[in-house]
Amino acid sequence: LVAARVGHVVPRVAARAPWRADCLVQALAARAWLAREGIASRLELGARSAPGEPFATHAWLSAGGEVIVGGDVSGYGRFVAAGEAPR
Repeated sequence: LVAARVGHVVPRVAARAPWRADCLVQALAARAWLAREGIASRLELGARSAPGEPFATHAWLSAGGEVIVGGDVSGYGRFVAAGEAPR
């Protein structure tokens, strides 16, 4: 329930922030919020590259095997994952 609320609120607040709040900023904010609630999470970084398309990187946050912040990550190959947040 808390993770779902975080996943709902963080992107909406980021869209209204008067500063750049891209995927990495959102994932870090969500990770801090979940850690305060004692919920373990995993910060993940990935990239995608397809012929004719520019190289793209992305950050997302997962908890309990579900993406909390970061949207559809199916096209990204994960290359870094920060360990679970302490409980």
